[in-house]
Amino acid sequence: GIRVEEGERHRVGRVDVPEDLPIPASTLREWSGLEPGTAFSTLALVKAETTLHDRLDRAGYPEAVVSGGYALHDAVADVTLRVEPGGFRRIASVAIDGATRTKPKILRREFQFEEGDPLSRDAMIATQQRLYRLGIFRTVKLDYVPVEGDDPAAQTVRVSVQEAPPLTLAVGPGWTSEEGARITFALTHANLGGYDRTAGLQGRWSGTEQRIQVFASEPRVFGRPI
Repeated sequence: GIRVEEGERHRVGRVDVPEDLPIPASTLREWSGLEPGTAFSTLALVKAETTLHDRLDRAGYPEAVVSGGYALHDAVADVTLRVEPGGFRRIASVAIDGATRTKPKILRREFQFEEGDPLSRDAMIATQQRLYRLGIFRTVKLDYVPVEGDDPAAQTVRVSVQEAPPLTLAVGPGWTSEEGARITFALTHANLGGYDRTAGLQGRWSGTEQRIQVFASEPRVFGRPI
């Protein structure tokens, strides 16, 4: 059998955070989610580190570093959260590069940030994922660089894409005893007019059937995804 020794149960005691940061210590404690008197575990500490890092990121500190430690005594765990927020960053402008066919508004409607927002790596990653899901880009990269001037917080977010070839042609020959030789084909344009619209032709040709279809798809109606 498996022998389990639970050991002593500990509860959260003090939660120490830096007192000299731009963000109040009370806010950092609240963001961590650790409350004195609640059950302590190393998993809860890891979750506190992650949650605090994510909240700092959303607040405009994308380079924040958070690490935690604890000391055990008398069934109490005193927690210390070390926070290095890095500099505050704000989106001053957004630059799009590589979209030669695709309209800029098609990219911008997928952005999870706006000019003037605090800069967040999480928002940039979410934007990258949304742009990839459109299916019209081969690569999508986002980074940020300082804006020239006296404001160290001001950043330009650069969105660099490489468009995938819009045209695809698929041909499938075959043979059956009923139809004899046959061929199917499909010609598709995946980014018609640069608006992320799909249109094309597909058909089937054999001794018993000749069929050609025209198809089109619009991913949004009145600006809403469908």
